[in-house]
Amino acid sequence: MVQPLLILMFVVILVLFVAILMVFGLVFPPWMRALVRGTPVSVFDIIGMRLRGSPPLLLIDAYSTLRHDDYSVTIGQVERAYLGARNRITTSDDLVELVKAQLDTR
Repeated sequence: MVQPLLILMFVVILVLFVAILMVFGLVFPPWMRALVRGTPVSVFDIIGMRLRGSPPLLLIDAYSTLRHDDYSVTIGQVERAYLGARNRITTSDDLVELVKAQLDTR
């Protein structure tokens, strides 16, 4: 006879394992893309982007382009620009142009 406590522990461990795999699957690709491009982004920043409904891959592409064009910008500034004009941005190039325009007006 299997004890109910053993079954409960197995279910809890299984749920935690699945949750960790899901988070890893959502966070790892953008984090690795940023790392490979030489513009590392914190895992917590990527989780925050997901929670705010921002597309991390789009933001990381734009951030990487800006950093390689020698603009001193943070991922937070890129995300704020995206959130301010979410409806007008369809590609990372659109976002890069928007951030450049905002930085040039300062």
